[in-house]
Amino acid sequence: MNNYASYIIIFILILWLSAREKTVKPGTMWIMPLLWAYIILPAIQWQTAGFATFALFALCLILGLALGVIRGKLEKMRVRQDGSISVQGSFISILIFVGVLALRLAAEYWGKTHALVSFANALLFIPLGSVCARRYIIYQRYQALLNRRSM
Repeated sequence: MNNYASYIIIFILILWLSAREKTVKPGTMWIMPLLWAYIILPAIQWQTAGFATFALFALCLILGLALGVIRGKLEKMRVRQDGSISVQGSFISILIFVGVLALRLAAEYWGKTHALVSFANALLFIPLGSVCARRYIIYQRYQALLNRRSM
């Protein structure tokens, strides 16, 4: 399976999962970050990575974490009548994620003819950081709702 097919599959999965309201299950929140790591880490050209490349990776990871915090705070969370807590992605949150993915794909395309390969690889860390931070924020909000509900 080539990278574009992987991106399309993950992209459709993320849109489907983000757009629908679903019950928060803390035990399964780690699955999406693991899927992203499974896609991203093998796609990196590690043998050509130097100090500047790793610094760029770190910068993109920090940017992704910041975007993930924003996305996590934009999520709609509510307590259902049956007592379960649900979450639904916001339209802006989905647009942020799609924009980052589109930027990464464009950089990868241009990188085949220009010197943007390191930048394209670094952009992979933005969605990874975003997914991880978003899940963490949702988990924190979930815990806060549980504590407020039990009072």
